[in-house]
Amino acid sequence: MRLFFALWPETAARSAIAAAARHWLAGCKASPTPTARLHFTLVFLGEIPAARFDAVCAAADTVRATSFALRLERLEFRARREMAWLVPHDAAPARTLAGAVRGALERAGIPFDSKPFLAHLTVARHIEGALAATTIEPIDLRFDSFALVESTLGPAGPDYRTRRVWTLDSAAA
Repeated sequence: MRLFFALWPETAARSAIAAAARHWLAGCKASPTPTARLHFTLVFLGEIPAARFDAVCAAADTVRATSFALRLERLEFRARREMAWLVPHDAAPARTLAGAVRGALERAGIPFDSKPFLAHLTVARHIEGALAATTIEPIDLRFDSFALVESTLGPAGPDYRTRRVWTLDSAAA
C-alpha cells in the first residue's frame, strides 16, 4: 500500500484554487493537478505492507491537534522540479500537525519520508518554460480533519482513495 497523510481543502476552496492556477498558467504548457486531487501532504509514508495498516491507524489515533485555518496568497514556480504550487502565508499550524503525525509514527516504529515538511499545494507539473512567482487573491482554508490516503499509480496519474479520517479538536473561539 502506498500511503500518505493529507489535508483536503473543501470542494469550494479546491475550485477557487484550480481557477487561480488556470489563470496563472494561461498560455503555458503544463499538466494542471485535477481539482479533486488538490491537497497538502502532511507526511508521506510510501510503500507500507498491508499488514501494517492497522498500526499506522493506531499511531494516528494518538495525534491530538486543534483545527486551524490557512490562507493561500502566493503561487510559486520550481523550475528544477517543473512544478507550480501555492504556499500559505503562515504554515505553522500545518507544520505543527505534520510534526504530531511524524512523532506518532516514530513512536510506533513506522517508517516515513523524513524530508523536511514544506507546506505547499501542487497546482501543476511538467511546466515548460518559466513562471514568475505571484500573489493571488487570498483563498482561506479551514481544516477540521486530516486523512490517511492510499495512492495507486495508473496511466492517467495517481488515484487517491481516502482510507480513514481523523477529526481535529475544535479551536477555541
